Amino acid sequence: ADLQCPYCDAYSVQALPTLVQEYVRPGKLQLQFENLSFIGPDSVAAGRVAAATAVQDKLWNFVDLLYLNQGRENTGYVTSSYLERLLRAIPQLDVPAALSTSRTPSANAALAQANQVASQDGINATPSFLIGTASGPLHQFQPPSLTAAPFKAAIDRLLGCLLYTSPSPRDRQK
Repeated sequence: ADLQCPYCDAYSVQALPTLVQEYVRPGKLQLQFENLSFIGPDSVAAGRVAAATAVQDKLWNFVDLLYLNQGRENTGYVTSSYLERLLRAIPQLDVPAALSTSRTPSANAALAQANQVASQDGINATPSFLIGTASGPLHQFQPPSLTAAPFKAAIDRLLGCLLYTSPSPRDRQK
């Protein structure tokens, strides 16, 4: 996802809460956020701060807040005061440390790494989704909408393949 992408915002509002509630919290699904910066300078500025919040295990808090307060693409809305306001709204986040970390080479490296992985996986737009089992390859998933329903259907298909059903007593006798 790109933090400036309005479609990524739509996914985060329309589908993500349901997926977290029904699959992540019960331990059936793991989500990974790859912080891409395709759209422009605001993407890079927000991405650096997101990388810094990840160091404090607050990435998802920051991503949620940013999408809930997202401005229009490439308008310069991602200012230092805007980012600082978002950071201050995250409970137990060390804001000075996050701001400091966001200016380090490691924050830039995190963005470069995500963009490189996206390129290797053929991702050139956001939002993009890769889906698969923990032990298998990931495949691009292109949902017909950014609502929860198509994601749930794909996840349920994957989980159905993974479920182990014990043989019935009749099968054991054969």
